[in-house]
Amino acid sequence: MRIDLLLPAVAASLLALACEGGGSVPGTDPAGLPDDAATAETAPPDDAPAADRGTDEAPDAVADAAPDLPPEAAPDTAIDPALADPVSADPAPDPADDAPGEAVATDPPGDPAPEETSHPLVPDPFAWGPYEVGMTSFQFFDWDRMRLVATTVWYPAIPGGQKHAVYLALITGRAYAQASKDPSGAPYPLVLFSHGFRGTAVQSIGFTEHLASHGYVVAAMDHAGNTLTDFFSDDKKVAQVALDRPRDVAFASEQVIAQSRLSSGFLSGMVDTTRVAVTGHSFGGYTALMVAGGQVDVSGAQAACAAGTPADIFCDYVGYWPAGQCIRSDPLPGLKAAVALAPGGSSAFGPTGLHTVTVPVAVFGGTLDPTCPVEIETHPIFLGLPTPKGEGIVQSASHMSYTNVCDIPLSDQALKDYCGVEGMLEDDQTFAIMNGVAVSWLKRYVEGLPAYAAWLDPAWVVVHQPALQWTFQPGVPP
Repeated sequence: MRIDLLLPAVAASLLALACEGGGSVPGTDPAGLPDDAATAETAPPDDAPAADRGTDEAPDAVADAAPDLPPEAAPDTAIDPALADPVSADPAPDPADDAPGEAVATDPPGDPAPEETSHPLVPDPFAWGPYEVGMTSFQFFDWDRMRLVATTVWYPAIPGGQKHAVYLALITGRAYAQASKDPSGAPYPLVLFSHGFRGTAVQSIGFTEHLASHGYVVAAMDHAGNTLTDFFSDDKKVAQVALDRPRDVAFASEQVIAQSRLSSGFLSGMVDTTRVAVTGHSFGGYTALMVAGGQVDVSGAQAACAAGTPADIFCDYVGYWPAGQCIRSDPLPGLKAAVALAPGGSSAFGPTGLHTVTVPVAVFGGTLDPTCPVEIETHPIFLGLPTPKGEGIVQSASHMSYTNVCDIPLSDQALKDYCGVEGMLEDDQTFAIMNGVAVSWLKRYVEGLPAYAAWLDPAWVVVHQPALQWTFQPGVPP
């Protein structure tokens, strides 16, 4: 893809990757199609399987090739850490037994100290994990909704000469396109990722690839009608995305699990259906919270907008929802935890809409985020969640610091208000600060490994990650 064609699309479509300019409420145009830049240009192997349900398409690669760069799980039961992870046979004490704590960063942002982050029993969650990562994609089609749900998947892999994946034709990742699966730790937990307003499934590879390196199958779907190239939208269509996005997540989950049940293919035998997490950025953070059990009282949200709430960015869309109804999502099978990056939608949830969340949630924000400010979005969302819950505020992170979009050449000029924020952290700095906490959250609550609780202790975080203000309230899982 030519840079001079990509940048106008980025400038026109990503100006409000979440809460601003129509992005607080997920919604989708049923006729929309995903971004061509995020769809396959590398042909899959001839033996790559098509999904056995919901699609007639074979998987594609979601990347260009860089020229010279190198069975369903058992029933849901408690996991013995010594069996689930041999290196964590003597786990660290669980902070759930302690009182909630808070760490407040006072030092300026800086790189983490890798020589001090390692725990003697388990792999360092801040470092690249023990697995190499493969990447493939699928063109899933939901016939019930007549809707395409293009999905990119990262997974533990054994590279065999494949080239590194190139995203949006401009950003080279660490994953290997179409690499063979690594079944050594299978089945792996499934992590679902929802992109931001007019974003793309591959917008946050610094996060999704890192998770896969720690032993997760990570599936990110394009939300048709609300992607990078969906220029023609209005408030009514965006309001519809609020209903479509959580359904896209559920459908992608079903289809990836279906791929895992096939006798051969990239994902055959790779997914543990009893251990699932949902994550997302911005508009996708709202989506993740809905999937996790959040709900919207439409009449209450409309009344709050009429009264002039601080977070009125959501108010352009709630008027299209039927008054008197409560919007919620069906429970996602196997869901154990959620992580929301710079989420929006606090005004829609209101004071009680997150009380119904059923899994532990960690939310992250940034002190330089002009789109979903901490005091308007991140912190009210955190306060509304049940325990266990965590809140991470990255000093000097902006809204787009949780994506790799600003790696696109000239993005600091084309997206000045988002990639040109004075003093903002680069994406690699932000991911270096928060990825380890996110991995530890998933290891603790999705896999049931108490040893990773050591990295969730605010007393540890304030020393080793001083740019992260981390609050952790363990409580008892719902």
